[in-house]
Amino acid sequence: MTETHQHPGVPVSIDRIGTIHVGAAHGSAPWAASLVVAGGLLSVDPFAPDQPPHAEIEAAVDEDDLGWVAPVYGWDVAEAVLTARSAAPWTEDPRPRLVATAKWTPGDLHVPTARLAITRWLAAWAPAPYDEVLLDAEIGHLSLICADLSAEGEEAARRTFDGILEPLTGLVKRMLRDDVPVVDTIAAPAVREIFRSASAVLDPAEPEAAPLRQALSRIDERLVGEDGRAQLTRVGIQAPDPHQADTYAVDEWRKATVDLLQVPAQSVREVEHNVLWRVVGSTVEAEVLTGSRAARTGELWARVYEFGTPFPVAIGPLELSASGVWAGRLPLRGNDPREHLTIDVFHPRFRRRPRLGPAAGLARLEREAVRTLTELRLDLLRDRRRHVQLAAGRLQDLVDELVTQGHDDPPAPRLTALAEGIRSRGAPRPGLPDVEHPAWAPTLAEQVHLMPTLLGG
Repeated sequence: MTETHQHPGVPVSIDRIGTIHVGAAHGSAPWAASLVVAGGLLSVDPFAPDQPPHAEIEAAVDEDDLGWVAPVYGWDVAEAVLTARSAAPWTEDPRPRLVATAKWTPGDLHVPTARLAITRWLAAWAPAPYDEVLLDAEIGHLSLICADLSAEGEEAARRTFDGILEPLTGLVKRMLRDDVPVVDTIAAPAVREIFRSASAVLDPAEPEAAPLRQALSRIDERLVGEDGRAQLTRVGIQAPDPHQADTYAVDEWRKATVDLLQVPAQSVREVEHNVLWRVVGSTVEAEVLTGSRAARTGELWARVYEFGTPFPVAIGPLELSASGVWAGRLPLRGNDPREHLTIDVFHPRFRRRPRLGPAAGLARLEREAVRTLTELRLDLLRDRRRHVQLAAGRLQDLVDELVTQGHDDPPAPRLTALAEGIRSRGAPRPGLPDVEHPAWAPTLAEQVHLMPTLLGG
């Protein structure tokens, strides 16, 4: 891949237990999009997927398991990793010891690896209701391209396609109807490649696999000579505020927001103030707005904390109600009057220590960053410069607030660089995200979100 500017290099270091670190760390989700690779973990920065990923490689990794390093980072980094692997662990200092700063010459796997990580990140974090089948189909396709990342790469792709075989076949049949417009030229290459990947890994004996293979030639025929592009229309991701003043008394109901780290993707509507709750006698009543995948979530739980007490004063399940919200009644422990209460919503599989007080401010800024990045990616797809510039301005506002609250590493510098990169629409200086880079290419799900009739509606 041709470099558009001189990158300062990729640091390769080893820590006191022998773990090899490649590149700069991105932090935890949602600031990182991670993939399990042979011998460790690879993390892509969703706010700068064109930049070098960060990898943590186990000390005891076999050299044969490191075949993915050069195709992702280039041979200079691969050689530095082998040097670090043969070095003795650094025991005199808790900080990793720098082995080398290697030249960044991304290989053929860098872009598909970044796109795989970003597509998985969108499936887990994006507030927009993207089509799950299209997301999974692209994840399966990219997993097959990136099969060398781990021993289970091809099997992972096969499992993904097996899980969506029926709806994917339905998509093929819908696209081949005579009364459906031909797929837009923006999406056409992605669609064909996804179908080819599915055909390549699915069991030939699987009855539903045959239509996918038969469809390839027919779709190619229909796409020949296709002119122009369909008009992309603006589709917002922010739902209207559901908390209407005439629905609940202001002095009776309180508002809160679900921490997205504690619930499955799209199990709740991903907007601020998606929780309404109140204390009625010795019971807490709670309602949470549902997301597009709520029906498959099972149930959520809520717990109520009182200022100064380490344990919940109420906890209980929330179930889908007839009115279409998560709802529950949580009995309070004890009979004393309750003041300074706060509520926390979670799914048992995602439960973690609640982020209350100042930590809740960081959680809110994370949600805002995720929403802004999601909108930015759609604006880049629309290619409307004014909206892109506005997105850069929103990111800069987030930076200012993160710095004000003392959260300046790692989110604030990354958002600053992203805002500057957006304004420049390129990477004139090292370290700035290059939004024209192929790693920023839109997913098929994002394209269909902007134009629902793109694949036949």
